[in-house]
Amino acid sequence: MSIKSIAFSARSFAISKLAAQIECWAAGDSVENCKIIFVMPKKVIVVGAGLVGGCAALAIKKLGMEVVIYDKADVATADRNADGTVNIDFGEVGGALGIQANGLLALDRLGLLDKVLEQPHTLPDGMHYAKADGSDPVLRSMIQLGVAEKFTRPVAIMRSNLHGVIFKACQSLGIRTFISKKLVSLEQTDEQVTCNFADGSSATADYVVAADGIHSVTRQTLFPEFPKADFWVTGYLGVFDLNKEVGDEKLSIPHPVSACVDGFTGTMVFSQTLGQHRGVWTVTLDKAHSEQPAEDDLDSWRPYTNLPKESARLASLVSEWGTPQQIVSCVRHANRITPVHMYDLPNIPKYSKGRVVIVGDAAHGMLPTLGYGISQGLEDVIALSDLFEEFGEDNYKTVFTLYEKIRIPRAHKVQDDSRAISATMFSSTKFKAAVGRQIMKTVFWLSKTFRLVDPVSVYDVKADIAKVIQEQKALAANEVSG
Repeated sequence: MSIKSIAFSARSFAISKLAAQIECWAAGDSVENCKIIFVMPKKVIVVGAGLVGGCAALAIKKLGMEVVIYDKADVATADRNADGTVNIDFGEVGGALGIQANGLLALDRLGLLDKVLEQPHTLPDGMHYAKADGSDPVLRSMIQLGVAEKFTRPVAIMRSNLHGVIFKACQSLGIRTFISKKLVSLEQTDEQVTCNFADGSSATADYVVAADGIHSVTRQTLFPEFPKADFWVTGYLGVFDLNKEVGDEKLSIPHPVSACVDGFTGTMVFSQTLGQHRGVWTVTLDKAHSEQPAEDDLDSWRPYTNLPKESARLASLVSEWGTPQQIVSCVRHANRITPVHMYDLPNIPKYSKGRVVIVGDAAHGMLPTLGYGISQGLEDVIALSDLFEEFGEDNYKTVFTLYEKIRIPRAHKVQDDSRAISATMFSSTKFKAAVGRQIMKTVFWLSKTFRLVDPVSVYDVKADIAKVIQEQKALAANEVSG
């Protein structure tokens, strides 16, 4: 009997050996007559240890590929291992975010949603939009129709808590993370890609998945002809303790989720509860008083160290805007304030080049006015991992081409919608601002009355994945028959 060779990529030696034995037995051969050839799994570097980068690493690892994460962060709470990797925890940074139905669906498919819901969170069913002084609040329903019950309400959660869930899952699968690795350049050949870092080190892999944010060095290296992100406005993220006693009052906000907006200047104070003990707020300046940060401070998430001074300054500012004193007190007594700078990445026509693909804000960083940014990044992850699973880890050209076919039109549409909403926040006259507010109220009423479905939130990327897979198979079949 001739000796057979069996080649495959291995998730683990034990699983691979069992698979080889089964194949031998199915062919009527003894295991002794089978020559088993182990093919090493492809190695993938993920650039960026943020939310989308962590999810991308997790999804790719589950396909059996080797994954290593590199991040430029130089400040992190981490247990450093002997090989220089870390069990990473960026600590209490940033504010809260909302995950819509499409993002929740992606987290569920990654096996993360149940763990996410164990964290302090809120499941809001509506958001109040008020004038700058809190008057005339209009409720916009946030309940999504046309999806399973567990996805009908968005999940509001602290970014740091979500990050912790993702990276605990990564660590449980043995995904290594290196910090203080600032990417400076990429080098590609037909066989591999090398990442060069500012500390003089480098790392080589079969593919790179770049989730290095809206100011992505990867994107600028691959496509220097593409425009950089446009500065929008400056904002501040605050965290406070709900029901904390301050003098004769307890800190609270008028509604579980609300925004006090000046439709003429564009200033806004957003506030929200997160669980029973924590609240968050976001103060957004008008364009005239926003300052673009220095080039080396674009991605900084450093909280203010002089908290009493900054909290008093911001409380005085929003009080001048006419913000309700109930919210002003929450600003004044914040226990953390982080300045942030909001950007908009112009629509770009390519998300990959060679063996490198970009995901999340690196590909389609958008204005936060719709709150869809994180969910768009999670859709990227599902599309990329499902395509690799369907076509195999060697067939990256097909995977990246179909990934772009799915994601570019979709992301551009959401980016455009975010810009359109942000444009309504700034009016040239107070009359136009008043008209805009009336239009908003009418839209909210129509949506509630006729139970209109939000096509962005209830979108399921799996449908588009199945469509392009079917088209690709049909194309391949035609080529064979032709």
